[in-house]
Amino acid sequence: MPLIGLTGSIGSGKSTASRYLAGLGAVIIDADLISREAVKPGAESSKRIEERFGRDVFFEDGALNRKMLADMIFADESKRKALNDILHPVIADEMFKRAEEQIKKRPDSVVVLVAPLLIETGMHKKVDSVWLITADNDAVISRIMERDGCTRAQAQRRLASQMPESEKRLHSDVIFENDKGIGDLHLKLKSAFDAISRQ
Repeated sequence: MPLIGLTGSIGSGKSTASRYLAGLGAVIIDADLISREAVKPGAESSKRIEERFGRDVFFEDGALNRKMLADMIFADESKRKALNDILHPVIADEMFKRAEEQIKKRPDSVVVLVAPLLIETGMHKKVDSVWLITADNDAVISRIMERDGCTRAQAQRRLASQMPESEKRLHSDVIFENDKGIGDLHLKLKSAFDAISRQ
């Protein structure tokens, strides 16, 4: 079965799409979940983050203060790059390792790698098909504000830090316009999933 890379800007609807695909039987490997594992207390990545950003970005119990770190990196491009340099190779290696294990165990699996920075990190070159979720810019900003508890200006900075959607489209094989409600998105996803499952 082909290996799918599912991507899209923050707030575009990737989580909604991946939950639905999981319900259809796809094996979901989520970059956000792996990133959380990578920064658990005592993990090597946590140690490198502390060396670069200081002890203040961690709570007393050793857990990463994600909001504080997010505020720092989205206000300073050099800090954002430094964090990406620490985490992205670790996340990518683990995602492809899990995908390979799943495919060996069940060659008929449809494996979906969900990564907001799939294209920016070059991971899209190692998957068979890139699926892009897009959404109206105002809707995306509202979702980011609600999800992260940030201001409109902060949400706009976070969105602006990612590759423009127009460029992501150039690297995508299937594009899902997520602007007509969840039912419409589900129909589009099911059609694409059924098509790839028959390959």
